Amino acid sequence: MLVSFSFFSIFSFSQQLNIPLNTFYGNKAHELYVNDIFSDTLAQEILNRNSHLAYKPVVESRVYLPKRIVDDSSKQYYWITRKIFQEHLFEIEEGPFWCSIDPVFNFEVGTDFSEKPLDLYYRNTRGFFIQGNITSKFSFGTYLYENQAQFISYQDSAFRMRGELYPNMINSTYNRQNAVVNGFARTKPYKTDGLDYAMVGGYISFSPVKQLNIQFGQGAQFIGNGYRSILLSDNSGPYPYLKLNANFWKGKIDYTANFTFMQNLVRYHEFTTTESTYQRKAGTFHYLSFTPHPKVQIGFFEGIIWQRADSLGTKPFDYNFINPVIFVNTAIFGMSDPKRNSVIGLNISAQPARNLEIYSQFMVDDFKSNKWGMQFGLKYFKMFGVKDLMAQVEYNYVSPFTYSFENFRQNYSNNNLPLAHPKGAGFHEGIFIAQYEIKRVFFNFKFNYYNYKLDILTTDNYGTNIFNSDVNQTSGGQNANQYVFDLHLGYRFNKSYNLQFVTGILFRDLQHPNFREQNTYIYVGLRTGLVNQYLDF
Repeated sequence: MLVSFSFFSIFSFSQQLNIPLNTFYGNKAHELYVNDIFSDTLAQEILNRNSHLAYKPVVESRVYLPKRIVDDSSKQYYWITRKIFQEHLFEIEEGPFWCSIDPVFNFEVGTDFSEKPLDLYYRNTRGFFIQGNITSKFSFGTYLYENQAQFISYQDSAFRMRGELYPNMINSTYNRQNAVVNGFARTKPYKTDGLDYAMVGGYISFSPVKQLNIQFGQGAQFIGNGYRSILLSDNSGPYPYLKLNANFWKGKIDYTANFTFMQNLVRYHEFTTTESTYQRKAGTFHYLSFTPHPKVQIGFFEGIIWQRADSLGTKPFDYNFINPVIFVNTAIFGMSDPKRNSVIGLNISAQPARNLEIYSQFMVDDFKSNKWGMQFGLKYFKMFGVKDLMAQVEYNYVSPFTYSFENFRQNYSNNNLPLAHPKGAGFHEGIFIAQYEIKRVFFNFKFNYYNYKLDILTTDNYGTNIFNSDVNQTSGGQNANQYVFDLHLGYRFNKSYNLQFVTGILFRDLQHPNFREQNTYIYVGLRTGLVNQYLDF
């Protein structure tokens, strides 16, 4: 048995590990692709390698030389500095077997100067991340996050609005308890105002042949090239899945069929027990990606939420759920069948010039009800020739009542959280992102602008809350404007598991004709960044 000192082994050319879903790794993979595709010597190799990056997480063997994503050429002369700056905390390598173990944590503290400047808010996250290769065809990964946190007001309110529902004995009314933290999990109370929650996930990944990858596990998915996805995002946290991915025609066609098991955090009427059963549902997600030109990719998407239970109990299994062919179920059952909620869409990306990527999404929830959404965006890597300087602009629009359903149990959600955009529906959003890194010091600036109608009264239903029925719609209403600025500076110790020290400020300003909310959160923290959490809503 050998403890390895080579951090590059994680990204060896033929392994079946997932590249972490965090945007740090995703942006780096896109930057390398956008540059490589303009190389006369690499373009064909990239196409043969099947670098379709829209469906994330991406398997390493699908990316050309993935070790470059965490490449760190700095000279380290001592084992302790190699461990801090380059390597995994613990590695084992013996023949074809390789395994790494890393800590995951987020120790953050801050205060909100707009509300209670003397109060401290915190996040205390501890856990581990284990991954490994048994052979070049078989890999695995698992992680655990244990969290205690106290969030600032708008975040805490949003999480508690998604808390689990306890019905009375006849399911006529529901009582909401606890909270759900987006990107993670449901919570339990912690001390006076805090939240206690855990997240567990993992997967096994097997490629019997080069053209096929099979994964089974629990995790989140993301489809798109942008910061947001209006098709499928990782906002709702992990869920059980079986994913099949295949590529054909020398890498020009890539197809993914993902079968998932989800739930509404709504208890059955046997609510007197602490952990009575939640109401189950299922999801199938098909994505067909086609490269008609080396610098253009077009993806076709179908997502269906299936009814597996109602307020009284579990329904018989619908074998159409396992149909692997895209658009067949939507063509048969339509987009508003009482037992199936279907969403279809397009994802398009192009590289018109070196270092430049443009992308777009278009989705339809129901043609008859005018429920649809669109996205347009641009990424500019190595701006003005400066290495690791990136800018991104993005526009998202989702019409009111999109993703919602007459029966709220069938809406496009999991764990009481939206499966696509964290804002839900009925909004315009503009995003600007600028990132720069020199050596290990990085700078991130992000600005979000929203325009939407805000439900103020309990009887309001303007189409922004996807958990309301799309039948009893409220007309009129006044628009709210919301601004979110997030500026943070940091020092990235280790790219292999994204260990970083960070300090920053998050400013949020919600302006409505009847009221105004402001938050000015200043924070400092030490964390590992392997997953995403969206707090800019």
